[in-house]
Amino acid sequence: MAVIAHRAGGDLGAENTIEGILEAIKEKVDWTEIDIQRTKDGAYVLNHDGDFKRVAGNSRTSNQLTLAEVKKMRVKNSFDPSKPSQPIPTIEEVVEVSKGKIGLFIELKGQTADEKMADDMVELIKNERIEQEAVLLSLDYNLITYIEQTYPEIQTGYLYYFAVGETKDLLGDYLIMEEREAIPEKVAELKSYGKKVIVWTVNTDESVDRFTASEVDGIITDYVRKVKQGIKDQDNRSDIDIIIDAIFGT
Repeated sequence: MAVIAHRAGGDLGAENTIEGILEAIKEKVDWTEIDIQRTKDGAYVLNHDGDFKRVAGNSRTSNQLTLAEVKKMRVKNSFDPSKPSQPIPTIEEVVEVSKGKIGLFIELKGQTADEKMADDMVELIKNERIEQEAVLLSLDYNLITYIEQTYPEIQTGYLYYFAVGETKDLLGDYLIMEEREAIPEKVAELKSYGKKVIVWTVNTDESVDRFTASEVDGIITDYVRKVKQGIKDQDNRSDIDIIIDAIFGT
């Protein structure tokens, strides 16, 4: 079961920063999930929200700012405000520190998430030869369809809250479900179609217990140490423990 650090490093650092990714690497996390948006002058920087207000106090959007302007901002650590704020990285800076050390779940995010962004990310992935270390994610199924049809050699992941229609027909190497959608029957069904099933965002103790004992292929979380411990605890269960859980659902 893969552990995926949410927004770079989860609670290990400021969100969507190099600091978070480096801490995730130290924790031997399998993947880091990041969000990218395009600036006014065509650079790709990390940010989750529609603007930079929450993380950096700037209410402008990525496509209203140049890279130089973005680089002047700093991201506060919402998990530990006492820690120093961090610069906003470009996707190239992320690849430089992550290549060969941690996989990248790259979500194409916000108003600038379009076919150009997909084309540019595919070009970067191929130039860096990280086809096996990178997965392009989107909540926009049309973008997933575009990447799958145009670049079938590139790994993709479709993010969704609930599925409409036949899930067996969904494109994407990874199907990434919000935790309320990830019931055992749906997980088993998707895996039977050869899909890799990921659940997000697993943060509560109850959710960690539930999904570390499930058949999902990976967990996206803000609390990677907690999830890693949960997986370890599951691996250490005795056969009797497993039988009791199966019978009584404990």
